[in-house]
Amino acid sequence: HPDDRAAVRDAARAGRHARAPYQVELRLRAADGGYRWFLLQAQPIVDAEGVLLRWIGCSTDITERRIAEDRLRERETALRLALDVAGLYVSDVDFAGGRMRLSPEFAAWLGVAEDIALSEAWAAVHPADVDAAATRFIVADGKAIESEHRLITPRGEKWVLAKGALIAGTPENPRRAIFITQDVSERHASETRLKEAAAMLSLAQRAARAGAFDWQFSRDRPAMVTPEYRTLYGLGPDDPVTFERWLAQIHPDDRDRVRQESTSLIGAGRDYAVEFRIVHPVRGVRHLLSIGQFERSGDGQPSRLFGVTLDISDR
Repeated sequence: HPDDRAAVRDAARAGRHARAPYQVELRLRAADGGYRWFLLQAQPIVDAEGVLLRWIGCSTDITERRIAEDRLRERETALRLALDVAGLYVSDVDFAGGRMRLSPEFAAWLGVAEDIALSEAWAAVHPADVDAAATRFIVADGKAIESEHRLITPRGEKWVLAKGALIAGTPENPRRAIFITQDVSERHASETRLKEAAAMLSLAQRAARAGAFDWQFSRDRPAMVTPEYRTLYGLGPDDPVTFERWLAQIHPDDRDRVRQESTSLIGAGRDYAVEFRIVHPVRGVRHLLSIGQFERSGDGQPSRLFGVTLDISDR
């Protein structure tokens, strides 16, 4: 092949000059006009004085190997791109040798070399998470290894999710595993903020003797309600909250009016505000006020009602 001639010429020239064996990969045109890859290997034959007499060589067809290598490179490139887009990092853990090899991106993110001792890798784990992470990394049944823990990086403390698979050794004596690690710090921060907000909401609801609800009309399922809402109505933690059950708890003298007002407000899609009495299974008759807002679907029809119910009996 024209693109290979210079490489073949240089390899042959270097072999002649050094009187040493050489090899080179090149493409040769076949009888059908196409090119196939060959590995050319040459061995010099010299006399007692070191004079070059001739060359002995062989050519091996390596076309299939080159095709396989090209496909492998393409897949590795695609995999690396997918991992980069997804924010995933790869590491190869040699339990037997006590080493860990990291992808260049992971090493740069962690601020370490690409080949480090396992002891150095463990040193990057947050001290409070070492014992838990070590326990989860013990392969008990040959299934995927998984651990969520904090790492100390040049960018500060980061939460990561590490998932691995054993590829050498046994569950009792692991020798090598491949891990995929993902930075989940933002998810953890969101979960923390959500828990804090939920705790504050719960406190506010208890102080106001109120409970929140979320009805989604497009889904055939009970409403989502807070524990405080269940307390207001005397419901158990697993009792489903359906429209029919809600109506059944309303005082008989208010039931028809509440059904009519609720149906009218749902149909009109206006802000929801209905006052009524319920018969609490323990506390007897209680006066409640439900206030909510509607969410509309693409066709303009109300698809969701969310709001709060307050105990206004003292008022």
